Amino acid sequence: MSKQEVVNQHANFNCMSRDSILSPREARINLPFSLLLSTAAATATWTPSPAYAKQSSPQFEQSLKQYFPGSIPSSTVLLRVQSTLRKRQYLPYNTLISTSLPTEEIIYTPTSLISQLRTKLSEAKDGGIYALGGLGGIPFAGDAGMGDMLSHSPKDGKIVILFGPHVGIDKFGAMGKVERIGTEEFGTDEASGVLVRAYFDIMNGGSGMTSSTSGMNLEEEYVVGLLKKMPLNEWKLQGGDDYAISKLTTEFYKIIQVLVSKQVEGCIARKGNGFWDRVTEVTMIGGIIINRGHGSGTEGGDDYFQPLSMKTLVKGTELNLYGEVFGDLSTPRI
Repeated sequence: MSKQEVVNQHANFNCMSRDSILSPREARINLPFSLLLSTAAATATWTPSPAYAKQSSPQFEQSLKQYFPGSIPSSTVLLRVQSTLRKRQYLPYNTLISTSLPTEEIIYTPTSLISQLRTKLSEAKDGGIYALGGLGGIPFAGDAGMGDMLSHSPKDGKIVILFGPHVGIDKFGAMGKVERIGTEEFGTDEASGVLVRAYFDIMNGGSGMTSSTSGMNLEEEYVVGLLKKMPLNEWKLQGGDDYAISKLTTEFYKIIQVLVSKQVEGCIARKGNGFWDRVTEVTMIGGIIINRGHGSGTEGGDDYFQPLSMKTLVKGTELNLYGEVFGDLSTPRI
C-alpha cells in the first residue's frame, strides 16, 4: 500500500492537516491500525472527528516549516512512538508516563500529544500523568520530584518522560500567539506562555516580571532570569520577533533537556543498582510542542510536535532511538 493510500484510508484517525510523513515504514503500517482501533474501542477513549483533518492556513504552514522544520502532527507522533515502544514491551499495565511540559491548559486537551500517549501507553481508566514541569516546561519538581516519580514505577516498569517547551502560531502565521476556545480576538495577553509575554516586556524596556501580591513568583523569576541571559536583541535584529521567539523556544528546549537528563541520571546514581530492581527502562522524548488555534474562526485540528531527541536508558546502557523513530525528518540536530 502506498503512503498516499494509507493517509487517505485513515485520514480521520491520523488527523493529517498536510502531507505528513508516517514512516518509519508508515509507523509499522499504522501499528497495525486494527490494534489502535481495538484499543480505542476497549478503553472508550476519544475519537477524532472529521474536523480534526482540516488543513491549516497557508500562513501557519509557512511559519511552521520556516521556524520548526520536521514538525509532524501529534497523532503521527503517537503512531511512531507507540510502534517502537510496543516492540520494547511498553504495555498499559507496566508503563508510567511523566512530563516536563508547560502548565497551560492548551497542552492538556483531549487530543493533545500527552493525552494521546496516556490513553495508548498507560491504563486508560486509571493511568495518570506525573507532572514535573512548571512555567516554560522547566522541571521545577527538581531532584525530589524526579525521584518520587521514578519510585512510583510499576513492577518491572517502563517509564516515559515527555519534555519540552511550547509555542503558538496563529492562523496568520504570527509566532507566540494562539487563538483559544471562547475568544474571538487574540493578542499579547493571549500569547503562548509566560515566556512570550516576558520577551515582549523585556524588549519594551520592562523587567519581564508580573507584579506580585503573593510573593509566589519563584518560577517566573527563574525563567525570566534565563531569558535575560539570551541574546534577544541580536535575534530580533536578525529576523524580527518571530525569529527571536522561535530561537528562545529552542533554547528553552536545550535547558529542559539538560535538567531532565541530570535529574534522571542523578536519581539512578543515588540508588545504584537497586534502581533497576523495579524499573527496567526509562525513555525520554524531547521536542517542541507547536499549538495552533482552537478558537473562533480557526481550523482547529492536531497540534504539532518537533521531535528533537528520544533515548532509552536500560541498566548500564543508553540507546538512541531517535534515528529509528524520527530519523527521516528534516529536524535540526541539536
